[in-house]
Amino acid sequence: AFAGSACVMRDEDDERSKSKRTKRMGPRNPVQSFGGSAQGSTENEIADELQMESKEMDDAAPLQDKVLLEEPYHLMRELVRSWVCHMAEVHAGMTPEAAAQTGGELFKAGSFGLGILEEDSIADVVAVVPRHITLPMFQQDFYCALTRHTRVTYLRPVRQCYMTSIPGIEVGVGSSSAGTRVRFQVTCAILPVDTIAKSTLTDMTPVQLDALDNTSKRCAAMALVAQRILEAVPRRAEFQLTLRVIRQWGRQRGLYTPYAAALNGVSCAILTARVCQLHPNASTARLINRF
Repeated sequence: AFAGSACVMRDEDDERSKSKRTKRMGPRNPVQSFGGSAQGSTENEIADELQMESKEMDDAAPLQDKVLLEEPYHLMRELVRSWVCHMAEVHAGMTPEAAAQTGGELFKAGSFGLGILEEDSIADVVAVVPRHITLPMFQQDFYCALTRHTRVTYLRPVRQCYMTSIPGIEVGVGSSSAGTRVRFQVTCAILPVDTIAKSTLTDMTPVQLDALDNTSKRCAAMALVAQRILEAVPRRAEFQLTLRVIRQWGRQRGLYTPYAAALNGVSCAILTARVCQLHPNASTARLINRF
């Protein structure tokens, strides 16, 4: 009996020491920190089956794993940068050297930013531009610049984007490696700075973000939410697979809808991320069960 209790105490000590080594994410300590072989072979087998089914299903396979989506995304980012530079010379009266330093970035948002964009879905992106750009410039001049590009195969203005309910542009960019088209929905966030670097938006404080106009504030929040959620989860691959399964489960039961008092994309991602924080080493099967 003494030997048995000693083994239990040793296991508890090992569990507490492992819990201390586990990085704390969120306001509370993890509920369970064990994983791996402690989960049991059944959970690991279920997790492996979920991963295989997710890869086999076209409607659940993440497009980020394909060059098909990344290459048009980088092209769109270069188009934003070159357009910002051109507008700095034409409207702000900058020299070519100064205009080249203004920069401009294109941030992934929504499902695209979370790494779970599904087949035939529109990739949400946010163009972050400096102060010499205005929203009418984005809606008119950038639209005209896109019409002149040979890789742009589809273009239309959007009066109310799905995620932000503000004007944007829907762009279809053809892939150079395959005869397919990737659709982007572009919105614009104008920051009160002269130059835009990759870390300009992420380094802004909440007070600075709150001082933006309503349109820029909503677009900047859309760009930051996906990035902050991915930074808050202990294991990204398990989070993404769990979120895809939860979203499919919600659709089948009428719970995952854009209407009020229902699970939408952001709320479902936040809830899933919290479950991953409370069970940092759990398998996908255990995370789905705990959700």
